[in-house]
Amino acid sequence: MQKSIARERPDLVKASWDMTVVDGKLAVTGSLNAADKEWLASKLNGNFALKSAVSTYMTAATDYLETTESNPKHGGQSPITGQLVDYNFKDVRGQFEGKIAFRELIAATWKKYDFGPEIKVDPADYRGGDSLEMLALQLVPSKS
Repeated sequence: MQKSIARERPDLVKASWDMTVVDGKLAVTGSLNAADKEWLASKLNGNFALKSAVSTYMTAATDYLETTESNPKHGGQSPITGQLVDYNFKDVRGQFEGKIAFRELIAATWKKYDFGPEIKVDPADYRGGDSLEMLALQLVPSKS
């Protein structure tokens, strides 16, 4: 998708923008003008594979983080911060709606494994779980 955007709108390659989900659709955030945001949102929402991947990720995040009978509340140490986290979350999808910055999240999960040119680590095996843990740090624990 990035390559396609770069071909059609090279002016947006280095622009400050991100994407999130609002009402089940991809929305563009950042310092772009309204016309550029609209163009990008149309491009992003027109890509079935991207929309499907985001939808699947949102479902996985909800299933992994939402406290349910089959996913009971628990405490644990965050592999991201090392601090204790109370994994007791309700309305995960509602808390993420319009707030997840997907490009930022992807960059953060890659950066975690960037140890410089001398150490090669492929974060592919860890990015999914790490991204969910990063999201958990943004959630407000339920008081129940």
